Amino acid sequence: MRGVRLILGCFEMLSGLKINLSKSALLAVNVEEEVVDDLSGIMGCVRQSFPNQHLGLPLVVSKIRAVDWRPLTERMEKRLEGWAGKRLSWGGRLTLLQTVMANLPIFYMSLFRIPIGIANRMEMLRRRFLRSGADSGVRKVCLIKWNKVRQPKRLGGLGVRSIVQMNKALLGKWVWKSVADPKAMWVKVFSTIYTTPAGSHFPSIERSSSQLFKG
Repeated sequence: MRGVRLILGCFEMLSGLKINLSKSALLAVNVEEEVVDDLSGIMGCVRQSFPNQHLGLPLVVSKIRAVDWRPLTERMEKRLEGWAGKRLSWGGRLTLLQTVMANLPIFYMSLFRIPIGIANRMEMLRRRFLRSGADSGVRKVCLIKWNKVRQPKRLGGLGVRSIVQMNKALLGKWVWKSVADPKAMWVKVFSTIYTTPAGSHFPSIERSSSQLFKG
């Protein structure tokens, strides 16, 4: 760890940039607490533990649980509550669902497989807002099935994307990226750690694979 501190010091001298260790944290996996305390003292940064967050995403060593998605669903609920649904036309609410609400969970869903319970919760919030606006507690007559609403416009739907299907598409994009740029560093790392079956462009998912790799 002293070597790491030395490297950071060299980086500061060469780049002119200053690393703020007071805003940095040390997290360790399968390391005794006393050792982590000593290392954090050497680095001059605070010690943190899992679960944690990095760039707004859950950082855990085990499987991503439904509770880790709660900040996202709460953010969606607050966003819907903040909109003056009563003053918006049905078309205005539809536009909000197709733009703002469609983009809100993309950061999460591009890395993790969404639990079906969370997906159903998000679909319920979107469905309720589209039908009732701000009167979420008022049950109104449903004239169009939600599955019909989620169909593409060319098939007679309204083009509201399915949460589950969007999640699959975002995760599948990593396969496309690995084929388009096989020399990328992350592709080399994954190919070294995991076995790539013959005729496949992406390593296979095994029981021992990390939770991040499993999605």
